[in-house]
Amino acid sequence: MTKREYLQQYQLIQQEIQRLLAEKIRWEELACRVTPVPALRAAQINSPSLLSPALATRFTPSDRVLRARENIFLWEQRIAQEVDALLGLRRAIDDAIRSIPDPESQLVLKYRYIDGLTMEEIADRMSYCERHISRLHESALRTVCLPGCTDEPAKPHPAKPRRVV
Repeated sequence: MTKREYLQQYQLIQQEIQRLLAEKIRWEELACRVTPVPALRAAQINSPSLLSPALATRFTPSDRVLRARENIFLWEQRIAQEVDALLGLRRAIDDAIRSIPDPESQLVLKYRYIDGLTMEEIADRMSYCERHISRLHESALRTVCLPGCTDEPAKPHPAKPRRVV
């Protein structure tokens, strides 16, 4: 794993937490909508003898609420696990960034990987041009020490096409 990939994990975990929270909200909304299944209700009214007692009670509103609440509880557990992972990763990233001697480089990495800002947004906030921010970013990535991470291979410069005369 490269240093850049390691640092990007923080944003990925944050996105997963947001997704899980949205899913939990959908389950909560489902739990609030307690209406009987229309087809089952019509069958009970029209010919109650066709439905077995087990089938007639299988889809009661309270069962659906109970299942929805169980799912909400499971989502809350998953969210708590992701938050724990996020906090551990955040501590490790903060420690690594603090090990960089240059405060501007530290700030660039925090803006980029903790706050999720683009290079353009970082340049605006720090009142520098994007090119300078990119240089600070690359320098900071070379300097930062992250556990189990490798340096990124140098990007080869594209060869200029030769003109044949």
